[in-house]
Amino acid sequence: MNIKKVTGTVLAAVMLSGSGIALAKVKAAKAEMLNRQEQEWLYSGGNPLSSSSYIHNTGTNLEDACAGGVNMFGIKAEASASNPDQPVIDSELQSTIQSGGSSDRVFRQP
Repeated sequence: MNIKKVTGTVLAAVMLSGSGIALAKVKAAKAEMLNRQEQEWLYSGGNPLSSSSYIHNTGTNLEDACAGGVNMFGIKAEASASNPDQPVIDSELQSTIQSGGSSDRVFRQP
């Protein structure tokens, strides 16, 4: 058996398996980055400071749908890493919600 041929085959196999691992890492990083991007969430009632009070917005553009006012309508926030079906209510959102204000991340309606 030719030692160069065997070595070349082993090296090729190692390189291919390394490519597969690298591709999997890239896909995981992209998925994590999507979770970290702000998404729109509609307020569904209850405590507006609770992440379980929001559902992921897949239709209405919050900026277009909100006329301003005092009633909670929605927020822009990152999805939770541990539960991507719920937003992360960070300190900035919490403060704006508690104050009754609106911002580029907190949307209210009359």
